Amino acid sequence: MRYLGCMEKIGGIIVTKSSPTKEIKLVDFGIANNYHDCIEIHKDLPKFPKLYDAIMQHEKGHEGLNFREDFKLDINNVPGLDYGELRNFMYSRPKTWLQFLPIWKHPTRGWIYDKVHLLIYGILITSILLIIVFGVMIGKSI
Repeated sequence: MRYLGCMEKIGGIIVTKSSPTKEIKLVDFGIANNYHDCIEIHKDLPKFPKLYDAIMQHEKGHEGLNFREDFKLDINNVPGLDYGELRNFMYSRPKTWLQFLPIWKHPTRGWIYDKVHLLIYGILITSILLIIVFGVMIGKSI
């Protein structure tokens, strides 16, 4: 399986543009990830055409985005995605939950970090800590 999406090397950095092919690799972990050289999708995802189509559209949408656009794409709803079906898909395949880790060790690529997930987890942890700190401060002042 392949899809259109072109790469160009500029000063040692691979930049995705919009033409030739990008390989689709089937893996047994995560849901789907778009890397500079390929898109990895869970090996069972093609068995669920609605999920596959919606998730592939989402992954293709990551092409050529800056961090802000990438963040918006990841936090917004995915058009056409049945979240109930995705939940059932994930519950029956525990390794798909790796998708939500901000840092993890990929079997062939080494350590992977997801900037969007790092930001989301950072905001979440900071918010929880602020609630705890202010809660303690308010509790002491009463």
